[in-house]
Amino acid sequence: MQWSAILLAAVMGTNPSTDVAHNTPGAASYASYTQAWHAAQAADRPMLVILNAGADTPEKAIDAATLQADAQVRQQLDNYVVAVIDTTTEHGQKVYELFESPTLPRVVVIDKKQDRQIFRTSDKLSSETLAHVLEQHKSGVAEPATTTSAAKITLPTSMAPKSVYSGCPNCQKRYTY
Repeated sequence: MQWSAILLAAVMGTNPSTDVAHNTPGAASYASYTQAWHAAQAADRPMLVILNAGADTPEKAIDAATLQADAQVRQQLDNYVVAVIDTTTEHGQKVYELFESPTLPRVVVIDKKQDRQIFRTSDKLSSETLAHVLEQHKSGVAEPATTTSAAKITLPTSMAPKSVYSGCPNCQKRYTY
């Protein structure tokens, strides 16, 4: 998640004790990103954020009831704080802008420190795929970037691929094939 999303939570300044969560079996679903952010901070859990286009659009919205309908997904939701955001509201528009989402609906998993998006997609996800994604990221820890060894890999000049140097005459002089 970008710093601007954290700033949104601070700027919106809603009081977590006065916001209402939609309680569903196994997990709480929030309609306010700010409230969900505060709840995730307090619970030290990752967030599942779903940005929906609204009821009057052709895209099918992903709501809390849809998530709870599948047993595999429902089981994984216990590890998350869920925010289902309607982007047609004023609050939803601000969240949508901060997430810079290209298309809706958008599914985002945010790490348990609420400072990095560890998964995001606007692709249509099957319940099996969503369950797998939730299982994979339930720890809420961003995976470190893979690194290579410190040793530089070099190829002998006689093995350098021809396609790298195109037809440049100066390059041709430097390398023997």
